[in-house]
Amino acid sequence: MEIKFNKTTIETQTYLIQQGGKPVEVEPKVFDLIIYLIENRNRVVGRGEILENVWSSVVVSDTSLNNRIKSARQALGDDGQSQHTIKTIHGRGYQFVAEIISKVCSNTEKTTSSKHIIIKSLTLLFFIAIVASYFYINKTDILDPNKQISIAVMAFEDLSKNKDQTYFSDGMSTELIGLLAEMKDIKVRGRRSSFFYKDQNVPIQTIANELKVTHIIDGSVRKEGNDVRIDIQLIETNSGINIWSQTFNRKLNNILDIQADIASHVRQQFQLHVVKTKNSPYKIDDKAYFLYLQSEFLYYKNDPELILDAIDLLKESLKIDSNFAPVHLLLAQELVSASLNLQKLPYDEGLSQARIAVNNMLALNKNSAPAYALLARLDLNQYSDFNSANLNINKAINLNPNNATVLANATVVLGYSGNLDNSIENLNKLIEMNPKEFVYYRNKGIVQHWLGDFSGAIESFKKYKYYYPQAPIGNAQMVKVYIDMEKFDEALIVAKQETVAHYKQLSLSIALYALNRKQESEALLIDLVDHSKQVINELIAEAYAYRGDIENTFKYLELSFQRSPADLIEAINYPAFKLVYHDARWKALLQKLNLPPSHRLLKL
Repeated sequence: MEIKFNKTTIETQTYLIQQGGKPVEVEPKVFDLIIYLIENRNRVVGRGEILENVWSSVVVSDTSLNNRIKSARQALGDDGQSQHTIKTIHGRGYQFVAEIISKVCSNTEKTTSSKHIIIKSLTLLFFIAIVASYFYINKTDILDPNKQISIAVMAFEDLSKNKDQTYFSDGMSTELIGLLAEMKDIKVRGRRSSFFYKDQNVPIQTIANELKVTHIIDGSVRKEGNDVRIDIQLIETNSGINIWSQTFNRKLNNILDIQADIASHVRQQFQLHVVKTKNSPYKIDDKAYFLYLQSEFLYYKNDPELILDAIDLLKESLKIDSNFAPVHLLLAQELVSASLNLQKLPYDEGLSQARIAVNNMLALNKNSAPAYALLARLDLNQYSDFNSANLNINKAINLNPNNATVLANATVVLGYSGNLDNSIENLNKLIEMNPKEFVYYRNKGIVQHWLGDFSGAIESFKKYKYYYPQAPIGNAQMVKVYIDMEKFDEALIVAKQETVAHYKQLSLSIALYALNRKQESEALLIDLVDHSKQVINELIAEAYAYRGDIENTFKYLELSFQRSPADLIEAINYPAFKLVYHDARWKALLQKLNLPPSHRLLKL
């Protein structure tokens, strides 16, 4: 049967859809859905009827059906706003409303009824045989406990009436990622990678290939008052088969137990050793928990203008209930981000508050691997205490070697300790685990620059900017790489794109000096030193090193050391300081920093 309408042609025998003469690929169930709507175009078809007739006895979540409707519209040149082909009748269902231009039977379809029945029966038997053999052959592959399992938890869809509970639906996905990540026998892709596909109609197989996962968890959340309904499904990506789905109808007063219950059910699907539902060890006041989720929602936006609001929400949560350990950990992470990355809190103030928050977390949960990892980072950034940092990072690794927070902070410890090759190795692992996490590309670019891999560094910084267009401090890092590559015009272009004010001013000063616009460069540098409240002495020292000014380089290195030796444990790796490697003052500075004996700079 050939069906024509608008600019679309559908051939039912060959399962072909053409849009404007060009073939359109769709999943089999999307094709079946389209045909069912066309066959029943004289009336509204309810969601329940669609599920019963298109999916038969297979349980399908609201999210999956919504996604298939969206895919059907796209295949037919339609969308949710126009609805000129598939119309949503709110509260009722869907109706095919396009005018059919022609329906033509092929010669094959004009054969006798008996022949058609025979062929159809043989086809059905053949299909059943294929499906049966697939499950016979692949059952052990899908549920094999010895196979390395990797999962991406997608952003759950907010199905609340007013679509105003996104923080809650996102929070459910995020918390499930965290619970599954605690399980050493499962590799879980990070939130940034999974949420990269949010609100995009990307086929399951494409996501699986890009994230390199064996399974995907998808779902939806509907919250009405104190009632919550969570629909969840587990998909085996190689076959696209939904191997488990379930609906959880619960009251919000036990939401943490729901999360633990879902995580436990996922484990059961893989025949892992923990098969009994275990209630969450945490309890928290409902209002405090929703403040926590709202803060987490803002935190992951990575917006400098929102980070302080996120911190305030957690402080409000703690005033209501201070016994929920994850709040303290998230607060520590937000404080570190606000002070180190987003430049919204004074360095010392932010890190001191972060250490208090981490210690509060460990008082409530002494086996928190991410807490020990973050404590190792603070040991270095606050006190340049390599011994304590190594003790804490080793505790974290022993508790959970596959946790992304643990690996990320281990990377920092390795880098600051001068072990750059292992730092790069860790970063590559992190990128494999979470390929859309932009900060990993920025950090990799920094270490590649230190190692002299300039082209690799530029490639990493470009990926950082691709996944995070604002790219705070990333453009400033690229400027230095371009200067070392003697690509001065490119350095100036990128310097103008930096979004953090004092980094932009420093970058412009360095680029302009390289272009022999020394007067402009000098004015920018002097203004920054004289007026900025956020002058970082080691960066001023670096700017003077790029000018070849050895005396001012050491002047500001010494000022940085006097303020805090911890400020220098990263800066000493900057390639610009090769200018002073031969100077006795450089060697004396390294000795004062109490670096590990294996540090690469001590061997030069």
